[in-house]
Amino acid sequence: MTPTMITLLTGCLILVALGLYLTIVARRRFIGSLFALLGVVFGFAAPHPTSAVQTLSLAQFSLRVRREASPEEQADSLAIAADPSKLPDPQIEAATERARARESGLRTDADYLVLAMGAFRAGDSESALQFAHSGLTQASSSPRVRAALLHRVGRSYEAMGLASTSLARYEEALRADPTLSWPHHDLGLAAERDGKPEQATAHYRQAIEIDPEAGWPHTDLGNLFRKQGSLSDAVLEYGRAIALDAQDPMPHNGLGAIFQMQGQRESAVREFKAAVALDPKSAIGHHNLGVLLELQGQSEPAALEYAEAIRLNPNVSMSHNNLGAIYSSQDKHADALRELTRALQLDPNNALAHDNMGQLMRKLGRLPASEEHLRKAVELAPESGPYHYHLGLTLEAAGERRAAARAYEQALARSPSNPDAQRKLAELR
Repeated sequence: MTPTMITLLTGCLILVALGLYLTIVARRRFIGSLFALLGVVFGFAAPHPTSAVQTLSLAQFSLRVRREASPEEQADSLAIAADPSKLPDPQIEAATERARARESGLRTDADYLVLAMGAFRAGDSESALQFAHSGLTQASSSPRVRAALLHRVGRSYEAMGLASTSLARYEEALRADPTLSWPHHDLGLAAERDGKPEQATAHYRQAIEIDPEAGWPHTDLGNLFRKQGSLSDAVLEYGRAIALDAQDPMPHNGLGAIFQMQGQRESAVREFKAAVALDPKSAIGHHNLGVLLELQGQSEPAALEYAEAIRLNPNVSMSHNNLGAIYSSQDKHADALRELTRALQLDPNNALAHDNMGQLMRKLGRLPASEEHLRKAVELAPESGPYHYHLGLTLEAAGERRAAARAYEQALARSPSNPDAQRKLAELR
């Protein structure tokens, strides 16, 4: 019964009571009978209390329902949330569709975790964040599901460029469930970016202790050792990762990078091809294979690999740069300009892209633009001999012989054995 109805009925009762008082006590029968009659009439005319009770549909009633996910639903959602998930795509799609079709009031935290993962993998970080937050407002099915939701909130914030906010969520996820290993991966990477390799190592080793059957923490350690130059330790960790998870392409990418550094190109090609075979949708795998093919002089196959990497992930500056450089060498100037422009849009501080753009501008006779890009490349990487040499070529083409000579001198100071720079400098003297 609504407040309005209560007020109406109260008024009717007051009229009836007043009428009875006037009729019986005050003996003013006519006026008393009139008030009593009015009270009765208004009472019957007012909506009956039962007519004001809404018939709740399932959707309306479900807004007041809070249910926990079953153990099976929890297990499925956590398997889907693993990155990468070991479940087949059809099973993931079916679970996602079930969660999407369910009334919002009947969804569990596990349902929202599945929906958050679907949005995140589709590249929609904002929707992923909204779904994960919605999951956190539901009844908690388990500490593990809550921790996974917090972890997904962190990953979504990180994808949106909010790194500091994401770190707080990773820490919160560990507090919710200290036995969830996933946040250690992200916290370890953050420590690496902050120049704290010891802290990163501690996170990766904690992940191994929590989940000794997982391969990815060994891959993380291998990547860290490779960056530190401890190649034998890195190879050992990559080998452990492959032994634990033969379907993970990442340790193969790491091994390929080491073999490439050591000049073992055939072994590097083998590892990069293994990575692509395991995950044809891996942009980094196609990019790495493109780099190696290019070093082997196979420009056309390399261009195909870069193009595939861009199709899979169009937001990697270096893939656009490398493809643009190949197009430039093939005199496909319009294609080269498109790719190099995109590379610099994605990363304005990509020195190699500025160098390649500078050389392309020189080819096109746009010398001021060429000089601008090459000076930027030198500013970003002042110890690069080739960048100084390319700047010298542009300055010489513009008739600035003294400035060109200084650029060639800078190139030789960094690369004394550069015969082209030696010849150019000799010609200008």
